[in-house]
Amino acid sequence: VFNQATPASAGNAVLAVGGKVVPVAPFSYRSYTNFPSSNKIDNYGISLQADWNISDKLALTSISSYRGVRITTNQDSDFTSADLIGHNANQTKINTFTQEVRLASSYDGPLNFLIGGFYFNEKVDSSNQLTFGKDFKGYANLLSGGAYSRLEPTLRALGQVKPQYDFGAFGTQGQGRFENYDYKSQAYSIFGQLDFVPVDGLTLTAGGNYTHDNKTAISNTKVTDTFSAVDLVAAGVAAGVPAALATNATYNPFLGLRGLQFIPQFLNIPNSVENGKTSDSKFTYTLRAAYKINSNLSTYATYATGFKASSWNLSIDSRPFPADFIPGSPAQSPAPAASAIRTAGLALPNLTTGTRYAGPENSKVYEIGLKGQWDGFSINMALFKQEITGFQSNVFTGTGFVLANAEKQSTTGIEIDTLMSPIKNLSVTANFTYLNPKYDKFTGGSVFDPVTYATVPTDLSGTRPANIPEFSYSVGATYKADLSDTMHATFHVDYNGSSPTLLAQGLNYKTEVQSLNAAISLGVGHGIELTAWGRNLANSEYLTTLFGGVAQSGSLNGYPSQPRTYGGSIRYRF
Repeated sequence: VFNQATPASAGNAVLAVGGKVVPVAPFSYRSYTNFPSSNKIDNYGISLQADWNISDKLALTSISSYRGVRITTNQDSDFTSADLIGHNANQTKINTFTQEVRLASSYDGPLNFLIGGFYFNEKVDSSNQLTFGKDFKGYANLLSGGAYSRLEPTLRALGQVKPQYDFGAFGTQGQGRFENYDYKSQAYSIFGQLDFVPVDGLTLTAGGNYTHDNKTAISNTKVTDTFSAVDLVAAGVAAGVPAALATNATYNPFLGLRGLQFIPQFLNIPNSVENGKTSDSKFTYTLRAAYKINSNLSTYATYATGFKASSWNLSIDSRPFPADFIPGSPAQSPAPAASAIRTAGLALPNLTTGTRYAGPENSKVYEIGLKGQWDGFSINMALFKQEITGFQSNVFTGTGFVLANAEKQSTTGIEIDTLMSPIKNLSVTANFTYLNPKYDKFTGGSVFDPVTYATVPTDLSGTRPANIPEFSYSVGATYKADLSDTMHATFHVDYNGSSPTLLAQGLNYKTEVQSLNAAISLGVGHGIELTAWGRNLANSEYLTTLFGGVAQSGSLNGYPSQPRTYGGSIRYRF
């Protein structure tokens, strides 16, 4: 991670052991964090498939699967050697079960069908802890000219440190947020497809799918940052500032400290206003015509609709919808309008609006294509247009995620895949993709402010979404040589690239992916295979992500591409 130099990072250097930061050096691959990050992921699963031929023309298939994921992480998320964030840990458990049953026919006549059902059940338990380190108070005082600690007795004397939110002196080491989320998702779908062959070579297909999706989110989050629970507007009023002027920093000196209210109180769900549940249902369908021109060439045209259920935000950036809560301090003049959350007495200090989840999205896809296959050569080409209403946007802010729905997003594109085999045992692939996406309408979008690097609401209608390259391509070659009856060697090389791509909405930073990879494998018999591999052999340098620095206004962080990497593996097949 690199950190762009700012007054905040200069402050880090003063506080940090050795006084070191890495300014604007994204590819130094050097880090001065005060503790090493850790990331442990365990994946395991089992799948069982059963096939039953009911008759010569009917086959029943059942596929059952279970997958478990266990994640344990801890990260120095201020990315400096100053101990600002002393602990940012996560423990996540994911258990997923799926069951699919389908019945397919293989009649000799013009009609064949497939019908089936699918069940999905997933449970996610996630715990996160983010706490202040020993240097946070010094850092806050450095940025505020000492006002952070100097004004604490005044704020306490004015009665603005409420007993229920008093967890000790401002910026005490160990204060922070402690999040727990319990998420459950259950969905089922019933699907079917009918193929009709009116004449030789022509196949007409109609398919349908009905999906019903239920999600439940429960949070139990506690925030122990005493200062972030102080209402600075009310503090100004208590100090004698007229209520009509208390929201103006010119008249209310306390407002200058708002940027240090790093971890505001969190409204848990469910509550008396928000039930923490979503339920979505949709019928989608596909219409397709495919024609086999000859034994080598075929073409097709497809129109399909699609559906994606609501997506919940399981992070500290999960906030009430504006329709449920109008932000503002009760001390403001005029007083904030009534809202369901205020009426229910749930308006916690400094609570702001946002989204709890992104609502469902619906898509339409038009596609025409051509497929060709000859001895030693094959090609697939497709031209498509996709339109999505309610497109689910997800922006990483550095501390969490902002979910929102774009009214409409569309993409036109071309895909070309080729496979060549000029000589025996040698295969060469080449792939090319062109994409032209656009937010047709996105009035509730978010962009990064180019000065503060905070996310701010912006109308993105008519703009191109970030992180989608206009062109992407790959070429590769694989050669397999038989060394004996029991031994073989495989040589592989591939190159992947893309056109310059905007990394984050609102920032003029572009990245261009370039990666050369290779591998040599030796099969020595009895199912054993030894492989030596290299990734990014040309040591190409590009950024993969940009986000605002945590508790460092005006600071920008980013993840660089992985440097040239070598490795090996041993595989046993049985």
